[in-house]
Amino acid sequence: MATNPLNQNAPESNPGFEATFCLAADRFRNDMAPADYRHVVLGLLSLRSLSAVCHRHNAVAEDPDDSNSNATNDFLVPPEARWTHLQAHAGQSTIGKLVDDAMAAMERDNPQLKDAPSRNYDPAHLSKCRLGELIGLISTIPTTDESGHAIDLLARVFEHSVIHFSDADSGSSGEYYTPSSVMGVFAEYDPCCGSGGMFAQSQLYLEQVESSGIR
Repeated sequence: MATNPLNQNAPESNPGFEATFCLAADRFRNDMAPADYRHVVLGLLSLRSLSAVCHRHNAVAEDPDDSNSNATNDFLVPPEARWTHLQAHAGQSTIGKLVDDAMAAMERDNPQLKDAPSRNYDPAHLSKCRLGELIGLISTIPTTDESGHAIDLLARVFEHSVIHFSDADSGSSGEYYTPSSVMGVFAEYDPCCGSGGMFAQSQLYLEQVESSGIR
């Protein structure tokens, strides 16, 4: 069994876990530019996150037309895109093509993902050995705590990876990225100044206000 370079027992609140992951992932970058490698890492993190969420909500279906899965409008994860499938084949020389096929399958079975998945995991300059090691590393990120409850560690690692690889590229690849801490301030003091993540932060702020009883 491969040695886990991350601390699998790291609690959800451990702020060093994300940084440890990025430093470990950087070892597999080789001579790829940070801006290019960022898409490799973020695409895989997204795929694992979707697999974990859909599995948790029992929305994974063998048949894309499965009415039980479509009833909740959840993402469908076809067999060739499941993380367990990629993890099992991570050591093969065809892993780049398998990831590209997984991304294509996700787009095929989820119209809302049209043109979104990155499909560039099989170019000659991307080491298939390094790609397999990166998949193994991402597989070590826990998705539940010791009690089996879901945790948002994948989302936190994703956000930290955006910052980490943007910084490594002199910030040019992250010029449109706003950290969640900044969005939290906007949501509290000026919730109409943006969209996307700021709407999510505004929702969290409203929930906090409701739970505190403040009117």
